[in-house]
Amino acid sequence: MIAFHGSPCLFQHFDAGKIGSQWRYGGSEGFGIYLVDDREVAARYALPGASMHVAVPQPWYGWHQNPTPNGKEGTRGQGYVYKVEAPDGPFLDNDVLCSEHPQPARSIFEKGFSALKGRGPTRGYWLHVLADAPNNRAYYSQVGKLLSYCRKNGTPLEPMLAAAGYVGCKKRDRGTNEFVCFDPGALRILSVSAFREGEFLPMKAHKPFQHAWLEVAA
Repeated sequence: MIAFHGSPCLFQHFDAGKIGSQWRYGGSEGFGIYLVDDREVAARYALPGASMHVAVPQPWYGWHQNPTPNGKEGTRGQGYVYKVEAPDGPFLDNDVLCSEHPQPARSIFEKGFSALKGRGPTRGYWLHVLADAPNNRAYYSQVGKLLSYCRKNGTPLEPMLAAAGYVGCKKRDRGTNEFVCFDPGALRILSVSAFREGEFLPMKAHKPFQHAWLEVAA
C-alpha cells in the first residue's frame, strides 16, 4: 500500500532508533513508524504547529523542547512529507477491543493483561484504564493503551505480534486511516516533498533515493 509520513527530519531510510525523538506522544497506538493515507494530514507532523493547509505558529504542544533537529537533518521552518510503500497487512484493528480480535492476537493480548497484573509501578491505574476502555472508545483505544503500558512495564507485546505475522496496527481517526508498522525495514521511501509555510514543494521521485531532490526545497 501507499501511505505518507511527516517529519521535520530529512533521512533516507526509517530508523527504529529515532522513534519518539521528535513527537513526545509517539507510540500511543503501538511502537513503530506511523503512517497515514492522507498526505495533508502527514504534513501536520512535518512541521510543529502546522495545520491542515497553513502553518500557524503555535506552542510546541506534543513536541519535544527543540522540535527542529540540529545539523543537516532538518531546516527550521521546513518539514518533509515522505511517500512510502508499506506492506498491505495484516494489521491489528485498534478500533475494536482486545477480546474482539481473532487468534493469535487475542492470546497475546491476554498475556499482556496477565503481565500487568503481576508487576509494574502503576499497574492498578493501568488495569483501571484498560477495563474502562469500552466507555472511552472516542478518546483512546484499548489495544493502544495495552501496548503502551506493556512497553512501560518492560513486557512489550510488539515483538510477539510481529512474530505472529502482524505488520502493525491501524486506526481510523476523523476520516483518516492511521497505520503503525512495527518493522521500519519493511518500509520503502518512494519520494519526498518539502513542506514550508503551509505549502508543498514539488514531489520528485529518485531511484535510488538520494538527496538530489533537495534542490527543489532550497
